[in-house]
Amino acid sequence: MSTDAKQTELVIQQHLRAFLEDQGVDAILSDYHEDAVFLTPEAVYRGKRAIRAFFVGFLANLPAGARDDFELRRIAIDDDLGYIVWDVKGSVSLGTDTFIVRHGRIAQQTFAMQLARLRVFDPGFCHFGAILAYGDSVSI
Repeated sequence: MSTDAKQTELVIQQHLRAFLEDQGVDAILSDYHEDAVFLTPEAVYRGKRAIRAFFVGFLANLPAGARDDFELRRIAIDDDLGYIVWDVKGSVSLGTDTFIVRHGRIAQQTFAMQLARLRVFDPGFCHFGAILAYGDSVSI
């Protein structure tokens, strides 16, 4: 494994720890270059200030227990390029991030996730009638 690949893997592992151990937004942002670019299906965030805004909102809306149910399915590294595939039991059926790491920090990242499918429980299953559940939220 090349020096760049080792550094890329270390940065991604550190980034995952900051998220999974609930170290907060500052710890997550410490992994990024000041002028990093973060792409999602909804928007492009340029610079730490914009990326901070994303993570503040993302973490505020994170379902209870999501960190405990997170499972890293795959990590692939090629020099300064890293790729992870993950899921969150019950709420995210597929998540993926791609990272470009330069000088020990994330320079570019993509992020996407597919929420778990809508489930309809049989009305005979409970006394409330049909329950529609989407991830951890439930509506009756």
